[in-house]
Amino acid sequence: MTNHENFSFYPLKRGGFQSQFFGKFKNINGTWLRWCDADRNVIKTGDEIAAEKNLEISQKDAQIKQALLLAIEMGLKFKFGDEY
Repeated sequence: MTNHENFSFYPLKRGGFQSQFFGKFKNINGTWLRWCDADRNVIKTGDEIAAEKNLEISQKDAQIKQALLLAIEMGLKFKFGDEY
């Protein structure tokens, strides 16, 4: 859910909302027009979606690396016992 503190909402005839956001976007302070759905959630830009996807991929990559390291460690302990 969007923090509505810095937004002013204006209903659209076709549903959803247009909003004015007061704050920083792309490192520039100002008033920005943003589109919102019927629940007043901001519809993300392509850059925002890409940044979220990159973060998800990085997190999953870290999880996979951790799982592989654990599997290697377990395999070494199985093969060599506790002396590993």
